[in-house]
Amino acid sequence: MTAYKKIHIDSSIIAEYHTRNLSDLLAENTPLFIKTYGQGGLATSSIRGAGASHTMVTWNGININSPMLGQLDFSLIPVSFLDGAEVFCGAGSIRDYSGALGGSVNLINEPDWNNRLNLELSQEFGSYHSKNSHFSSAFGNSRFQSQTRFFYSAAENNFTFLNTEISQVPVIQERENASFIKSGLIQEFYIRPSSNHFLTARLWYQSNNRHLPEPMVVIPVYGNEKQNDHFLRSQINWKYYSRKVVVSTTTAWQYNFLNYSNRTAGIDSENRTQIITGRVDLSYDLFPELQLNSGVLGDYAYIWTENYLKPAEQKHFSVYFSAEKNIKQRLKINMMARQDIYHGELPPLIPSAGINLKLLKETDIHFKANISKNFHKPTLNDRYWYPGGNPDLNEEKGTSGELSLDYAGNSGGIFLYQTGVTAYRSKIDNWIQWQPGEYGYWEPANLKEVLSKGIESFLSCHVNLTGFSISIGTNWTYTSATNIKPSGSSDMSVDKQLVYVPEHQTNAHIKVKTGGFMIKYSYNYTGKRYISSDNSQFLPSYKLSDLSLSYAYKKGSNRAEINLFIGNVWDIDYQAIAYHPMPGRNYFLNIRYFFMKKASAKSEVRKKIRK
Repeated sequence: MTAYKKIHIDSSIIAEYHTRNLSDLLAENTPLFIKTYGQGGLATSSIRGAGASHTMVTWNGININSPMLGQLDFSLIPVSFLDGAEVFCGAGSIRDYSGALGGSVNLINEPDWNNRLNLELSQEFGSYHSKNSHFSSAFGNSRFQSQTRFFYSAAENNFTFLNTEISQVPVIQERENASFIKSGLIQEFYIRPSSNHFLTARLWYQSNNRHLPEPMVVIPVYGNEKQNDHFLRSQINWKYYSRKVVVSTTTAWQYNFLNYSNRTAGIDSENRTQIITGRVDLSYDLFPELQLNSGVLGDYAYIWTENYLKPAEQKHFSVYFSAEKNIKQRLKINMMARQDIYHGELPPLIPSAGINLKLLKETDIHFKANISKNFHKPTLNDRYWYPGGNPDLNEEKGTSGELSLDYAGNSGGIFLYQTGVTAYRSKIDNWIQWQPGEYGYWEPANLKEVLSKGIESFLSCHVNLTGFSISIGTNWTYTSATNIKPSGSSDMSVDKQLVYVPEHQTNAHIKVKTGGFMIKYSYNYTGKRYISSDNSQFLPSYKLSDLSLSYAYKKGSNRAEINLFIGNVWDIDYQAIAYHPMPGRNYFLNIRYFFMKKASAKSEVRKKIRK
């Protein structure tokens, strides 16, 4: 365990969400707050009260945030394309990149070297003319693995809702202009020519076409607002392992195209982005109790858009160093530092330090503490958007610290449990905010100083009995995120909670398995969210529940599953974003087939003997 908070989502959880997107996975399994417009709509995150651009998303260690917006739409990431995910809250993200003032999310792909042949087909039909198709195939041996995955997702999204905004008498309406079509393909090759060399190549293409619905206070105009985008991401990685040294080199290239149109506003805008990234990481075990890590990273982004006066580019170089010292197997000390360079300019050095202390020798109870600094460069839109961009903006600067207490236990393999609580405090200076300018258009400025403090807690329990298992998990967060600096004499936002940051949030689930049957009940509570900076207006809290019922049948190498998912079981009427309705009770039926052939234990033993 490190001194920094890290949440790992393994392949067993990924499998339960294979037809859903990354926003659903994170909202129900982590303390992140996901701000979403609903199925197929934009979904962004807030970690510990920070903004969407303060969450860094990496794909196997490569940043995939948009350099224009500085953020990622979580609804565009299909969970079926992942083998795992990691969430770092606070300072833990510094080792990969700077800029994640809230935290970071790393999307993981990895091979199964025991796989010989794996085929998977999945088809789902659901409410609002929803269709989801998934296919994957993997084959190989102990030296080579190939994995191909494809998905297709579409929905009319024409649910009915109660419109309470357009008249004194509520009106039942059908949601219009909310349809979407998404499809994508990811190809992975893994080569292991020897036990200490590992070569990886990945290619990810995706197309996303969606209508953007109007708020419920606006009379809808069919096909008025659309967004079509597609991207191509590729990376090649080589790793070398020895007894004391691990070397990793990665080269990546990304291309993004986005077309946004709004007939009423007379907008038809195209944006193109290319990013080239290279990084080298080195890990060296100087002594059994001392590990040193260092690395260099460089990326170049070129942006062509009709919304800038001219094409823009961004050159970034970064170097980091970290040391991890173990003392008597009970105390671990972490030290990290990162230095970035942007266009030849040196931002502030980013330092971090933390400890992890095992309090009792025979009990798995850990006390963790860390403190760090960080900074976030203004996005390219902040600097170059026309009209309004400000190239003279200062970087946002953050300081943070946290204390954690984690406990894990195991009663003879029958009862396993983990629990923990974290208290944190962070301060972000020069927070960038867009506001109306003197010439009538919006402009960004370094206006706010935001103080965030809160508590995060989790509990996970698992009971294994003969032919029966039960799992329980829950996360609860309290977040106080307030502006402490007035932007003027009339600024009423001082000491008020930031907009769309709930103070209280909870997610929980209980899952029971027996034989091939599984039932899972999920619960999510989202507290009151203010929609005005002076906290005079707010959206009320809401409680959502989902139910999943499934049956799996296996014979030899073949396996079939059928799953019924019921979302919003109690048919709650709520809004996650002001004036954007969310669907009531909804149903999805999924049928899934697997063919799996693994390496036999005898063949693996024979290979080891020959070696």
